[in-house]
Amino acid sequence: MQFRARGFTIVELMVVIGIIGILSAIVYANVGGASPKVRDAERQADLRNLQTAIEQYKQKNGRYPVAGCSVLPNTWAYENSCSQYIADLSPEFIATLPHDQRLTVAGTRGYSYMTNSSRTVYKVSSLNTVESEIVVPGSAFKRCEAGVICPATGVCDPASDEYRYSYALWGGYADGANDTAVKTATALVICK
Repeated sequence: MQFRARGFTIVELMVVIGIIGILSAIVYANVGGASPKVRDAERQADLRNLQTAIEQYKQKNGRYPVAGCSVLPNTWAYENSCSQYIADLSPEFIATLPHDQRLTVAGTRGYSYMTNSSRTVYKVSSLNTVESEIVVPGSAFKRCEAGVICPATGVCDPASDEYRYSYALWGGYADGANDTAVKTATALVICK
């Protein structure tokens, strides 16, 4: 009587490994790697959450929070410069400040925040990170109002890369002695 070793042939093993590889790739594609559209939707949700937290801060303190990273009014505080780009917002009004996954891509600045010197106007943005679309003047997350004359920077330009690949939200109105002063002071923040 001859004994025959029982086991799998090399072909059977290769078929099983191939099936496991295919199933792993399907699971990773559906769960592991977020698509550009998903990441952009997360950015929009993050900006809405930041806007809510910033407005709650103002309700409690009477003014919007200052920009972190030791920057001057009317200038951006970038998350790639410091982790607390909005001072005193976290953890009371939002658990943690969001951080963009694309900061490793050259030219991205991620989440950014600015306010004017009287802290009556703010703007929060995801600069140069939009992946799945081109931001246009009709977008709810547009950088600024197309065609508006902006002090020092000229006209808000929807053709610029920073406009087309950045999401932004803003709020508040700057204090001023007259309507023109209010519009000018407000535009210093909103137009950036």
